Amino acid sequence: MSQITRIVLAGIGGYGANYVKSLINREQRGDPLRLVALVDPAAERSPVYNLVADRPCFSDLAICLESYPADLVLISSPIQHHMEQISIALAHGAHVLCEKPMCATLNEALLLIGRQQQAGKQVGIGYQWSYSPAILRAKADVLAGRYGVPQVLRTRVYWPRNQAYFDRNSWAGHLYSQDGRPVFDSVLNNATAHYLHNMLFFLGQTLNESAVPEKIESRLLRAYDIETFDTALLRMEKNSTTGPVTLALAVSHSPDRTVDPDLDYLYSKGRLTTQDGRLLGYLAADAGQQSGKDACEEIDYGPIIGSDHVAEKMDALLDAVRRGMRPVCDLLTASAQTAVVTAVHQQSETLVLQPPQYQLVQNDEGTWRVVAGLADLMDRFIATLELPASLADALHDQQSGQKA
Repeated sequence: MSQITRIVLAGIGGYGANYVKSLINREQRGDPLRLVALVDPAAERSPVYNLVADRPCFSDLAICLESYPADLVLISSPIQHHMEQISIALAHGAHVLCEKPMCATLNEALLLIGRQQQAGKQVGIGYQWSYSPAILRAKADVLAGRYGVPQVLRTRVYWPRNQAYFDRNSWAGHLYSQDGRPVFDSVLNNATAHYLHNMLFFLGQTLNESAVPEKIESRLLRAYDIETFDTALLRMEKNSTTGPVTLALAVSHSPDRTVDPDLDYLYSKGRLTTQDGRLLGYLAADAGQQSGKDACEEIDYGPIIGSDHVAEKMDALLDAVRRGMRPVCDLLTASAQTAVVTAVHQQSETLVLQPPQYQLVQNDEGTWRVVAGLADLMDRFIATLELPASLADALHDQQSGQKA
């Protein structure tokens, strides 16, 4: 790698704007990197285009790299372009940092892993929690045995999204893009993909490994007019030498109550939880204790997300390259999330809601579809670890009970 890291950024709209701002700030600070070119067919529509209007801009990554060789290609383009653009970057001898998810399907993931191994370059996937110092310190403690063996991992994320969220582009909520590429965009494979990945990441046997559960069951529904789903309940089991580990995940874009990412990982000697964006650990004599007030030891690992999580990811990847080591979250690590999402699509049908199963709510922020009773239903699943036999019946009973 050259002394000045030459960077090409694919995708400067959406999350890609964060990369633009971070890179420009670091250039101005004198860091040894340079944004040499951009790839985005709609670059002028980006809110940060004025910051990079003087940089060469292309609509095709291969053409860009022929004129502007790069040490590192950053990919923040839509999901359907990830496989092709990672492959192009590797073929041109560049390392890669691609935003999550790594690609749309498990078949694509396996192809990418093979191409990365053949190219001999590093590919990091931007699951930002996996680069968080707080997360990495906690996982190191888990691997060292401080928390004992994993027993039950629970996660809730109830993030309402309005109609504009699904109308923001041509692929949101779609199985395939307009040109036929797989996307499989959903609540599980986009906004909350981080939290599914984190559960699998904490079950990995080394710091940069994840684990794929042997058993995956799911219940899916959609209130919005999309092709995939806006709500998912997953119950998974991962075999271990001490018995199965149960994972329960509930995520939704149409709930009647907001819950920011809330994790509760129970181990035989303690637990990990989140509070106000911080990761907390409790090492207790009684591992079943639900809070830290009676714990033998409380560990504050710190805020999960730092002030510049984009820089955190770039620095971690570049450091791994310099040291000749695997990135903390590479294609193999990230493929566990893709494997679960692929399994969910293959095995599960989606319950399609109709009024009055959801209500239209309009306010200054737009039009929302809200499913009454959904948050309580998901809470009950997380508490009991029991998926409803019929999601339609469970939702009907929940809504009928609220009206009574």
